[in-house]
Amino acid sequence: MKYSGKFVTLYEIFPYFTRGSRIKNRFSIIRSILFSKNCTIEFKNGINYSMELIDYKAILHLLSVEKYAEIFKVDGSRVKISFDGINNFFISLGKLSKEDRLLLALFDHGIRDGAFFIDEKYTTSIKNEKILRIVQSKQSIIETSEGIKFFLDAILPDVIVESFIRRVHDQYSKSLMDKVVIDVGAAVGDTPLYFAAKGATVYAIEMTESNYEKMIRNLKLNSDLSKKIIPIRAAIGKDEIIEYYEDGVDIQIGGASLFNKFGSRAKKTQVEGMTVKTLFDKFNISSVDLLKMDCKGCEAFLNKEDLEIVKRVKIDYIINTKSHKIESVLNLLEELGYEFIIYKHNSFDVNPFKNSGNVLAEKISNN
Repeated sequence: MKYSGKFVTLYEIFPYFTRGSRIKNRFSIIRSILFSKNCTIEFKNGINYSMELIDYKAILHLLSVEKYAEIFKVDGSRVKISFDGINNFFISLGKLSKEDRLLLALFDHGIRDGAFFIDEKYTTSIKNEKILRIVQSKQSIIETSEGIKFFLDAILPDVIVESFIRRVHDQYSKSLMDKVVIDVGAAVGDTPLYFAAKGATVYAIEMTESNYEKMIRNLKLNSDLSKKIIPIRAAIGKDEIIEYYEDGVDIQIGGASLFNKFGSRAKKTQVEGMTVKTLFDKFNISSVDLLKMDCKGCEAFLNKEDLEIVKRVKIDYIINTKSHKIESVLNLLEELGYEFIIYKHNSFDVNPFKNSGNVLAEKISNN
């Protein structure tokens, strides 16, 4: 870990070391970070965890959840977690599994945005769209307030929270009955299932192999909704084979990049590339009510021909190269008769709009 990374890690961990903290070995953890060593987290109630420093986000999620929890104690061969003394959840003792890491991340992200987690035994007549049910069994499952299900080991926690707790897609997708949605960057199936639950037919395009495989698993878990979803493994942009890199560790992020930013743990993969127009032609799509793009760069390849049959466009963008400017996309939308707004949907995103943000555009005239 570089020195800058060490200071960022210390900055994020220090809030858990304040007076009243239930962490026993605070100074030992700080030394581990400074000298890039794996560490052990020791709590005053006797619970210990061996952690790899490269997975410091898991350390943060563990410390955060322990701080939120009313109950955090050994229960047989597991650790019992409860935030209200009624609903109970369990993680491994001593060393976190992949499912444990994902569950802790889901708790941490979700609670910050108002989620209420219930277990498989809990029943309530209260209608709350921010309820998430966790069923822990041989294959643990998460269920949203709409009844959409995901395998716990096939989620991206921040994405689930974004779609079903923060509800960032609600503002532009309230009425999708019998509409056609092109979902570029379908991830693990969260947005395709979200749109399908609102009545849309969804073409779900995902480039990353690991995410695509998880999406297929999650679609099978939702047999009725999956009938409205056409999963497509492809990269939107150019009509050519695309080479990219995935994080081979694949603990939580499920991300991919055209450049190797993952070092020795990178997995190099190929995927079919296509333009938006080629996608329309290949699947005989004649009209699109919503084109949602969360592909962090592929929007730079949009052209007039791509958008001829598209009524509404939603883009979640991050500018990765000097040649890619969001102004070019906005100029294209304006030229084609779209009205648009630019906004942020993440309070942690402090970058200027020229670097990242969201564009929502609706066609008001045909030029």
